[in-house]
Amino acid sequence: MQLLYPECRPTSPAELASDLRFADKARPDRPYLIVNMVSSLDGKATIEWRTKGLSTDLDRELFHRLRTQVDGVMVGAGTVRAERYGRMTKSEELRAARVEAGLAPDPHAIVVSARLDLPADLAWPGAIDGAAPVLPPWQQGVAGYLAEKTVVAR
Repeated sequence: MQLLYPECRPTSPAELASDLRFADKARPDRPYLIVNMVSSLDGKATIEWRTKGLSTDLDRELFHRLRTQVDGVMVGAGTVRAERYGRMTKSEELRAARVEAGLAPDPHAIVVSARLDLPADLAWPGAIDGAAPVLPPWQQGVAGYLAEKTVVAR
């Protein structure tokens, strides 16, 4: 992996995604948002409904290391269904890096869905120690099988 700016030199995903301090960059009244995703030249985000075919091991390492720096990870419901998401932070090493940076071991999972059409047997991404998904008030009625485990955003 090669860093191109401000100087051209070799680097690594660990170096690129360390000590980013996103919260320090945010305005006091706004969150700071970053986007990290893959796509093909023709704009596709998946190959056969999976993202893996569009990325390399190095891409995925950077992707997971960026998760050590954020409060939440937003993912579409289709991706959650197809890739069977589990914990947002994939290893003890990366969870330790988050804790060292002053963050919780795992970021919040933010699942974007119009209908919350997710399989009943799917473990909620990022749900640790009984944590429940957070639904905005307009989606309270679609909770279905989550009825008693739903936390409503106010």
